Amino acid sequence: MQSETTKIDEEGLRKSLGTKLWNKVTDRKVSKSKLLIAIAEGEISQELASSFITVQANKAYIRFSEGQRKEDDDDGERTDQAE
Repeated sequence: MQSETTKIDEEGLRKSLGTKLWNKVTDRKVSKSKLLIAIAEGEISQELASSFITVQANKAYIRFSEGQRKEDDDDGERTDQAE
């Protein structure tokens, strides 16, 4: 069995393609962490960024979890036992 891995020299390909074609073959997405850093460092004003950011509440939900239950042991004493 022979496997193979494809590696792309992205820097070289980016320089060869130019901006228009590079943007066509890549995915660009805003990084929340990088945006927060740029705001904290003053590169982007908080006022400017806030006009493009919306905080939306998720649908409320309830989470159930099983805890420990007390049961009688052979002597009739109560002990903690995990199920």
